[in-house]
Amino acid sequence: MLLHETSAVNDENGRGFVLTEELSSGGQGTVYRTQSSTDLVKLFNGERNALEVIARVRRMPLAGLPVARPMSLVSEPNGYTLQFQRDMEVVRSMKYAHKNSVTDWWLDTGGLVRRLWLGAKIASIFERLQSRGLVYGDVSSNNIMVSKS
Repeated sequence: MLLHETSAVNDENGRGFVLTEELSSGGQGTVYRTQSSTDLVKLFNGERNALEVIARVRRMPLAGLPVARPMSLVSEPNGYTLQFQRDMEVVRSMKYAHKNSVTDWWLDTGGLVRRLWLGAKIASIFERLQSRGLVYGDVSSNNIMVSKS
């Protein structure tokens, strides 16, 4: 877990965020947990303009959908803040880690019932996005959050 060379950032409203843990990383940038239990910071790789991204996402018809959206701009380094619900984890955390028996892992992570329920819920959210004329193009186990319970 490498943190960004900047361990603290400020948003456009003057709020300070201390980056505490890298949550996920991809082609667009890296998402960090902060000292706050409900705020994340996404820092872009390269020269991407966060203001343009925020403006574009704010125009999208996302009301009522359980999707993360930019809340405020971080200008140095370039990125934005987003809200995060407590007790959430990325779906990839359900992957078998070879730390215990397969049976224990399967039961500890919810078994078949949880996996089928999550699959149906995820499919429903994508259907709702598409019914609004939106297509999500970065589907991965790093980008889908579920409750730990």
